[in-house]
Amino acid sequence: MQVLKFGGSSVAHSDSIKRICSLLEKKPKGKYAIVVSALGNITDQLIQCGQLASERNNVYKNIIEKIKIRHFHIIRELFPIYYQSNLISWIKKNINDLESLCNGIFQVKELSKRTLDKIMSFGELFSSFLIAKKLKKSGLNAIFKDSRDLIITDSKFGCAKVDFIKSNHHILQFFRKEKSEYVVLPGFIGSNFQNQTTTLGRGGSDYTAAILASAISASLLEIWTDVSGMMTANPKMVHQAFPIKEISYEEAMELSHFGAKVIYPPTIKPAMKKNIPIKIKNTFYPIDPGTLIHISNKKTKNRQPVTGISGIQNLALLTLKIRLIICISMYSKRLFKVLSREKINVIFITQNSSENFITTGIHEMDIIKAKKVINSEFSQEIYQKYIDPLKIEYDLCIIALVGYNMKNIHGPSGKMFSSLGKNRIKVRAISQGPTEKNISAVIQKKDFKKALNTLHETFFEKNPKQINLFICRVGKVENKLLEKIDQKKNYFLEKLKLKMRIIGLSNNIQRIYFDNKNGIHLSPCKSNFMNKKGLKMKIYSLMEKKWKFNLRNSLFLDNTAIEKITGSSDYNHYQKLKTISSYLLKYPFLFKTNVGVYIPVISTINDLINIGDKIKKIDVIFLNSEKIKNISMSNHYDYFQN
Repeated sequence: MQVLKFGGSSVAHSDSIKRICSLLEKKPKGKYAIVVSALGNITDQLIQCGQLASERNNVYKNIIEKIKIRHFHIIRELFPIYYQSNLISWIKKNINDLESLCNGIFQVKELSKRTLDKIMSFGELFSSFLIAKKLKKSGLNAIFKDSRDLIITDSKFGCAKVDFIKSNHHILQFFRKEKSEYVVLPGFIGSNFQNQTTTLGRGGSDYTAAILASAISASLLEIWTDVSGMMTANPKMVHQAFPIKEISYEEAMELSHFGAKVIYPPTIKPAMKKNIPIKIKNTFYPIDPGTLIHISNKKTKNRQPVTGISGIQNLALLTLKIRLIICISMYSKRLFKVLSREKINVIFITQNSSENFITTGIHEMDIIKAKKVINSEFSQEIYQKYIDPLKIEYDLCIIALVGYNMKNIHGPSGKMFSSLGKNRIKVRAISQGPTEKNISAVIQKKDFKKALNTLHETFFEKNPKQINLFICRVGKVENKLLEKIDQKKNYFLEKLKLKMRIIGLSNNIQRIYFDNKNGIHLSPCKSNFMNKKGLKMKIYSLMEKKWKFNLRNSLFLDNTAIEKITGSSDYNHYQKLKTISSYLLKYPFLFKTNVGVYIPVISTINDLINIGDKIKKIDVIFLNSEKIKNISMSNHYDYFQN
């Protein structure tokens, strides 16, 4: 028996439901449990209804009406007229129940978690009921079954904990007796011992499917969504991301924990316990192979060290500084106990070597609650100055490198931090688990997309490295540079594996032209410059744009006369620039274009010095002098060190 789950995007409208029916018709003969989510965005609308009703805002009635009309529209598109009346009556009855719930909330001005769970359950109930009827109408032996009769939970409304012993008993009993080949069930919902509706957390439809698969020891669990598997990175941010063909349970759990939204994190454990393979498939491109999640392959020699890159935005760091050097473990225990009690999810943990700093990463939405409960828990110690007041850092994110094979290969962490450093991405904190399947780094939120692309390029892309150019001053002479870049782009691509992309240009009439998405095409750009189009440029406009775009592998080319003056100005000023470049920015200060118009004079002198030769005298001709001046090497030796 197989279990299939279809997400909200897969059941968004009537065409999507027809596509599901077509997929199931092509499946080999057998028994299937089909778990479905609510129609796309319906759950959000149901939550909004409850919240508006609690605020005594009558707009909730309009939203309920929209929900009803949408489902009526689905019915009219999927079923013939003679078949519609019973379905519409069933939807109306449940819509009336929904409206009664919201009316009660409106009267008492309070929305409890228990009532919200009941409200949210309507989305999955509507979609699963209609899909079951459509499958039956299409000639398949299908029935609808309410998951609340099978999945038993505790009473922690909003994110209930499953009683697997009782749930497994109910599920096995039902499927042993049921003869229908296709059983359609609503995801996301269960019931407690008092038969009250509970929910399993947002994304819980995946979890429902895994619970069923584990109980019946299914041969396969398929998760049908709108992407072709788990990706090497978020494809919305990294255009070069591609599907991962195979991945271990542990790696999938790590990626989902750190923000990969393809699969709900708790889904993997029930399947892993029974060693049930999970297949991620694309409803809209069913021929794509997708991603297979299964037991770790012991033959790891040929595997890439890194499987995927993921991350979480909107992170905050909480740091507790303990001034006492004794009983530190007791304070750690109290810190995590109070966070657990308040259901504040700890995403990241690090502790310094002296163990008097404990830093945890949490989501920004939990900051106010976390600050309140931690300061309350340690109020006496803070008053006695045994502990410093809680320090909070905002506007951060976490980026994680995940790979089962990283522990067997040297270098992934070095490559990770080297590539981040080269692109001037500051790492605030680092964590690596004992299994070495995950290396995490906390960075500034503004660098999130840049870091994802940087790391993806470092570990996955065999394609050419993309270089983003910002060129200051494009005049008659400098146009030759643009022409050369344009002429040699294929050479750069094939021989040097570099893809040159011009992002910003400024001309000699104080105009700036840029395109940070596709790059600048030179022909229309020249036309725009001649017609004086583009933004007016101030002295640092192009540099400001460069920092704002925050693109990886960015180069700023200065074609102005200032660049030449810099290398031939006052000697003290020159030394100051070299110090800033070498020691503060860690970049070499080069000036070959200013010496002999790139004739290899500097490199030749360096080579001679490096092999032990000594230069006794150098004759220099200054253009602004009529005489040849002899410069002693002892006085100006620094000129030739670089």
